[in-house]
Amino acid sequence: MADIKEFALPEFLKDQSETEIHKEMLEMLKAYVPDMDLTEGSIAWDFTRPTAKEKAMMVNFILVEAIKNTFPMWAYGQSLDYLGLSRGIYRKPAVAAHGTLTVVGKKDTEIPAGFVFTTEAELDRSSIFFKTLEDQVIPEAETIDLAVVAVNPGTSGNVASNKIVMLSKPIQGVETVTNRQPTTGGSDTEEDSALRTRIVDYDQLQGISYVGSMSDYYRWAMEVVGVGSAKVIPANDDTGLVKIVITDTEGKPANTELCTAVYNHIMAPKDPLTRLAPINAYLSVVPPEKIVISIAASIRPEMNATMDEIEEDFVKALLEYYPVAMTEGVVRYAEVGSLLIGLESVKDYENLKINNGVENIPIPNEKTAATTVNDLQFAEVSV
Repeated sequence: MADIKEFALPEFLKDQSETEIHKEMLEMLKAYVPDMDLTEGSIAWDFTRPTAKEKAMMVNFILVEAIKNTFPMWAYGQSLDYLGLSRGIYRKPAVAAHGTLTVVGKKDTEIPAGFVFTTEAELDRSSIFFKTLEDQVIPEAETIDLAVVAVNPGTSGNVASNKIVMLSKPIQGVETVTNRQPTTGGSDTEEDSALRTRIVDYDQLQGISYVGSMSDYYRWAMEVVGVGSAKVIPANDDTGLVKIVITDTEGKPANTELCTAVYNHIMAPKDPLTRLAPINAYLSVVPPEKIVISIAASIRPEMNATMDEIEEDFVKALLEYYPVAMTEGVVRYAEVGSLLIGLESVKDYENLKINNGVENIPIPNEKTAATTVNDLQFAEVSV
């Protein structure tokens, strides 16, 4: 993984506060005109102070940010994009979620490609739109499964089961619609931290011979849009079969489309000349099997924080951590506690238990940890 250092201010930029700069300016004036009034409020003082302020801004902010954006390790935004571009590394765009809708209706009812189904609007969330991918006709059984894709790319399209229940406009003959399974695969535009890691990884691995090592397969998998984490399991026999276990950007097991995309990127079955994997290598790309992690604790909330908010925020934090745990092969008790106390809504906690114990939880190959709000047993205690 990328070794990203913390930015350290260069020596030549230290001791450059507005007051220090202004003091030097006044001392220079005094050297030229010894009798000039340089007290605060004087004409000389008032005329030089704005210049000192501007120079301090230039030195302490603008110049520092310019230096940061020269190096991938500290660059951000468009500057980071440019640094990646020069290396052939691009920011991953947002990806739309996919899913399947079950429509019940009268035989021979036509549902055209591009027709939009939606979720119901909620108080804090607008409806989420999904469109069909091809023309379909309801068969004699009066039910049909339709492949759909979110109209807008991003994680907002990853909705729970039985949420897509409305039509954007009526179709005579359609009676009900729902998604029996959650929609998956939606990911947001790659964040600076993830892009930075890939660029720094690329730079730090220059000079290493790429022959299909574990690092190679990991890097190739992480290049695919929508991949959040990858764990490479090398061949342990003479078959030459390498297995890559991947999650999406939300830390959830990858869907079929994402697994296929990673396989095609590395193996290039339709264009062997662009294949990344070595000749005679075989590859399997699979999602991890979930290991449910239950967590119990007594929680002292911060003022005005609700237990529902704490549970939702904690699950989000766990989803960000679990891909790391999958790579390391263990969910660490101490790390879970650190995530819990790190929530702004939590003042303190006690009696933390993971799967009814206080030990680390091993995560075998091809598996990943999973926790939902239903797997939490939090009890509120008085502050």
